[in-house]
Amino acid sequence: MIFKAIAAMSLNGVIGKNNALPWHISEELQWFRQKTLHQTLLMGRKTFESMGKRVLPQRTTYILTHTQAEYPNVRIIHRVEDLPESLDTVWICGGANIYQQFLPKCSELFLSVIYEKIEGDAFFPEFKHLFVQQEVLKQTKQFEVQYWIRCHNL
Repeated sequence: MIFKAIAAMSLNGVIGKNNALPWHISEELQWFRQKTLHQTLLMGRKTFESMGKRVLPQRTTYILTHTQAEYPNVRIIHRVEDLPESLDTVWICGGANIYQQFLPKCSELFLSVIYEKIEGDAFFPEFKHLFVQQEVLKQTKQFEVQYWIRCHNL
């Protein structure tokens, strides 16, 4: 099983505020959709709830949580070992605790950097010691998408 991370953060590392995304950039959301379409997503319960407790269309969603929760069309797991071994690639998509836990297991990181400093209460964890930036995949006036791969010395 391969883990890849996908995230969006502001220049000061913010990924959330009051359990919500503190910006709305349609082009960035469209990029996320295109990259994760027909893929398997893994996220925390709070991230899922921040999306209105709705499943993203044409994606398989797993929620990693310690609480007892049930949502339609979502698979709840309590440990990473509960993921089916048959899965090929799993996209890690938040929140902060899930990124902290899984970044060391990820082979790739797709990071949208929003060109603003934004107030927030959830931050993307330190990652530059784990990855090497390869290229900028997309650049707009509001954000860029950076592609990072895991350092070979880990």
